[in-house]
Amino acid sequence: MSIKLSETKHSYAYKKRVDNAIMPGRAYFIILAVTVILLLSFTVAFFAVFAKTGVASSDSDDNAPISNNSNNSNNSNNSNNSAIGSGLSVKGNSPGKTVSKRSSYLSSTASNVSRITDQIRSNNVILVDLDSYTSVAEKSADKRIYPASMTKVMSLLVACENLKSLKTTLTVTQETVDYMDKMGGSGIGLKVGEKLSTQDLLYLTAYQSDTIAIIMLANHISGSEAKFVDLMNAKARALNLGNTHFSNCTGLYDEDNYTTCREMAAIFAYALENPLCKEMLTSYNAYSIDGRYTLYSSWYSGRFNDNPRLATVTVMGGKTGYIDESGFCLVSYAESRSSGRKYIQVIVGQPKGNGLTEDLSVRDIKYVYNTYAN
Repeated sequence: MSIKLSETKHSYAYKKRVDNAIMPGRAYFIILAVTVILLLSFTVAFFAVFAKTGVASSDSDDNAPISNNSNNSNNSNNSNNSAIGSGLSVKGNSPGKTVSKRSSYLSSTASNVSRITDQIRSNNVILVDLDSYTSVAEKSADKRIYPASMTKVMSLLVACENLKSLKTTLTVTQETVDYMDKMGGSGIGLKVGEKLSTQDLLYLTAYQSDTIAIIMLANHISGSEAKFVDLMNAKARALNLGNTHFSNCTGLYDEDNYTTCREMAAIFAYALENPLCKEMLTSYNAYSIDGRYTLYSSWYSGRFNDNPRLATVTVMGGKTGYIDESGFCLVSYAESRSSGRKYIQVIVGQPKGNGLTEDLSVRDIKYVYNTYAN
C-alpha cells in the first residue's frame, strides 16, 4: 500500500511540473484566436463561391421525399437538380443526352447472311455485327414481335437521358402498387411508403425488370406514363424505326407495343452509346438498396447461370423479357473472345413458355453466338 501511495504522489508531482512547464501564455491565446477567425472567414468564403457555381446538390433533393405522381413535385425537383455534381453518378456516368456516333443504328443484311430455320426452336432472331452494322444471321428478323420487358431498354434510355439527378428520393405510392396489382408484371414487391433514390429505381428496372420502379421513374420524369411513352416513341422516330411503337414503358402485353428483332437491336446499340444506360445494361455486380434489398442481374444469373463465357464470345450485358404472347426473350451484347468483334443478338422464343422452353431459349442463344459469331 505504501508503495502505491508514494507512486501516486510522485506521478501527481511530476504531472504538476509538466503542466506548469507547458502552460501557454497570453501571446498563445492571441495567435489562436486570430487563426480561428481566419479559418472561419476562409470557410464561409469557400462555401459561398461553391454554392454560387451550382456544383453542390440541393439538400431538398437528397432529403425531401417526392411523390412520384405529382406534376408539381416533378417540376420543382427538376429546377433543384439542374446541375449535376460529384456524387451524382454511377462509376463516373451521370444522366444526360446520348451522343450519337452514327447516322443510323439499323443493321443492313450481309450478302452472306446465314438464314436460320430449324436449327433453333425460337421464332425470331438476329445477330448483328456492330463493327460492320450488318446482320450475319437471321430468322424472321423483320417480323413484328411483342418485345415484353425488352421494352425497358428504351425506357431506361429515356430515363437516363432525362433524369436530372441520381439522388432524388421518390416514395412508392398506393397508385403505383395498385397499378402493379391490376396489370401484373415483375418486381421485388415494393411497398407503399418505401423511399428509394432514382439510382435505386434504375437498377431495379435494369436488374429486376421491376414494374413499379419504371412507373415511378416515368411519373417523376414526365408526370405520367403516357407522356413518358411519348418520349419513347419520339426517340424511336428519331432513330428511323418504322416498325416500332410503344404503348407502355413496362413491356406488358398490348398489341400496340411492338417492334422487330432488327429494330430492337438498333435500340440496344443506341442505348450502349449512353454511358449511364450502358452501365445499367452491362453491370451484373450485386447492388444493395440500403440493406433492404440485394439485387442481381437477371440476364447474368438467370440466362447464363453466372457463366456468360461461351465458346466464341463473352456476353457482356442484356435485358430479359417474358410474356405469354412472345415466350422468353433476350437482347444481349457480346464480345468475341478471339477477334474482339462486338455483337448484339435479339431472340424471341415461342408463346406460352415454361421452364422447358426457357432452357431451350438459352440453348438457342448460345447456339447462335457459338455458330455465327467469331
